[in-house]
Order: sequence, then structure tokens, then C-alpha cells
Amino acid sequence: RGGRMTGSVDAGATAFILATGIIGILFAFYQFRLIASIKLEGDGDENSFRLLADGESQTRLVEIYNAIRQGADSFLFAEYKICMLFIVAFG
Repeated sequence: RGGRMTGSVDAGATAFILATGIIGILFAFYQFRLIASIKLEGDGDENSFRLLADGESQTRLVEIYNAIRQGADSFLFAEYKICMLFIVAFG
């Protein structure tokens, strides 16, 4: 009919979008549970390990965290600036 999309094609696309969204959310939840299961300090179990052995390790961890956060903030600022330019130019 003149190249128009039928309802079944639209329904198929919608189902695909919803399915991939749900799969993505489930995968994100799985990754969250995987990371949350890592213990930062040993609980006395011989199979556990101490990620933070002492205060010096924790201090270093905070330094690394701050450096990553600063880099991420700088990156996002640059991305938002570029996006704003496109919005102003083409919006």
C-alpha cells in the first residue's frame, strides 16, 4: 500500500525494543549482584581475602576514586558542551 509499514511490523519492532530493554535491565542487575558480592574486608573466612589490607590501601583507593571521578566529570562536561552545540546548531 504505497510503502507504508503495517501494524505487524510496528508491533514486531516494539516487541524487539521492549525485549532488548528488559534483557539489558536483567544483565545490569546481574552485574550489580556480581560486584556487590565482593567483600571489601575479610570476615574471618579462610576463603575470603582482604581487598583493603590497611589504612594506606584505603587512602590509595580514595585517591584513585577521586582521580577517576575528576576525569569522568571532565569528560561529561566536554560531551555536554558538544551536545549543546549540536542542539543549538541543528535544533
